[in-house]
Amino acid sequence: EIPPEIGNFRDLRFLNLRGNKLTTLPDSFGACVSVEYLDLSHNQFVQFPPPLCRLERMQFLNFSNCKLLGLHDAVNGLASLHTLRCERNSLMDVPSTVGKMPSLTYLDLRYNKIPELRSSFGEATNLTVLDCRHNNIIKVSPAVGTLTQLRLLGLAHNAISK
Repeated sequence: EIPPEIGNFRDLRFLNLRGNKLTTLPDSFGACVSVEYLDLSHNQFVQFPPPLCRLERMQFLNFSNCKLLGLHDAVNGLASLHTLRCERNSLMDVPSTVGKMPSLTYLDLRYNKIPELRSSFGEATNLTVLDCRHNNIIKVSPAVGTLTQLRLLGLAHNAISK
């Protein structure tokens, strides 16, 4: 368990909590306003911890290999986030607010259970990498075709039929 005093680290920029058994973060974690790099991979999170949505300076967030079922709708509050890694979870949906993240360039959603790339992905105009391999995708919105900055679009190993 992370103690509430973590909020005292207001100048902390890099935090690696990879490979623990964390399921939640204290609300005071949101006071770590200088965090730019956060690795929470290989933990036991089922829900996206709401305090993270207050870390406006965060640029890199790794949630790989947790047990996430969903992302928080307020994730678009992460205005500086350019890399979001959520591969190998149990995500069944991605909130439309992800498309409103102005700095997001790299989104890794491999090995989840996402059934569709909705039209809101078309709003993520700065994306250069959208990796959705190994999901349950049956439908890709035409709005994805408006992502002119894309350099990698990974859709292999899904259920797309036409």
